[in-house]
Amino acid sequence: MNILGKVTWKTMWKNRTRTIVTIIGVILASAMFTAVTTMGTSLRNFLIRGNVYEEGDYYVQFAYATQAQKEALLQEPAVTRVADYGFLGFSSPADPEEARKWNTFAVAAADQTFLDTMPVHLIAGRMPQSSTEAVLPESAFQAYADQGTPVSLGDTI
Repeated sequence: MNILGKVTWKTMWKNRTRTIVTIIGVILASAMFTAVTTMGTSLRNFLIRGNVYEEGDYYVQFAYATQAQKEALLQEPAVTRVADYGFLGFSSPADPEEARKWNTFAVAAADQTFLDTMPVHLIAGRMPQSSTEAVLPESAFQAYADQGTPVSLGDTI
């Protein structure tokens, strides 16, 4: 043992109280450092998950991509998922009297990957299982209720 080690042990042995307080201080400092870094990591993870829930889990969007471009994207090793979403047009009742009661609807189609990736959260009901079913946003329920034509699950539009 070198001279500094001998002096350290001798000093620690003579000042036992200070040595114990120092050891406790080191333990507390290590515990506080661990707690703060764990809290910071947990907060970061919470913010990331909250953002994914609100904004969706995607990195890039290709508008008007062709089927060949989609297949080329699937061949890329860095691409993990490709989702399809297509705007089909607008729908409105054919009867002019009914058209005054109901607004026009924007009609879109999406695959399951899109629903898993983007922030689509059902409040009530289920996802459409055929081409004759549709999902309405919460704002549509409120708009129809404000117009005096309340809409509920299972209504025919």
